[in-house]
Amino acid sequence: MDLYTSKQDGDYLVADINLNNISLMGNIYAVRVDNELPIFHESRGHWAKDEINTYVKREIIYGYPDKSFRPDKEVSRGEFVTMLSRLYDWYPPYDSTNVTQFKDYKEFGYAEKAISYATYYKIVNGYSDNTFRPHNPITYKEVEIIMSRVLNDKGIKWDYFADRMLYEKKIRSSSKDSMNNKITRAEFTFLLHQLNEWQY
Repeated sequence: MDLYTSKQDGDYLVADINLNNISLMGNIYAVRVDNELPIFHESRGHWAKDEINTYVKREIIYGYPDKSFRPDKEVSRGEFVTMLSRLYDWYPPYDSTNVTQFKDYKEFGYAEKAISYATYYKIVNGYSDNTFRPHNPITYKEVEIIMSRVLNDKGIKWDYFADRMLYEKKIRSSSKDSMNNKITRAEFTFLLHQLNEWQY
């Protein structure tokens, strides 16, 4: 396993641990038992179920009010920056009125603070018509550009993660047809896990 999630085996809880995370000074590990963790029926047999469960446990990605997760749904620009803000602890600038530069800022809703941070620090740009379009699905190309800014690494290429998906999960990303296609919630969760695997 790559995820180091725990599972029940008879009377025991068993967890795999990344050997690269073990130091000579010793380590302490904990298993979190959460009886109220939501279980999404669509993710139970999904190729990204372990990644989804990991990021739901970490409260980075949530389900929807109808108790669905919708792993194959496209990720909107607003959702994208909101999930990044939770993962990387973005705090909006003291003066977040910068969002009012966008003609559609009244549509930002829950994503307003994350959009404020992302645009203030030039991680995500709006469009030439002065809109942000928070409800628009985000493309693989946009994800690649934004993640290179977040991580300050111009070497970040989505195709690398698409190849990992194909090799590890036997899932072919639609990015193979065009980088202008839209990333799904499951793919984005897989990406986050790949980038932050060292934390688990």
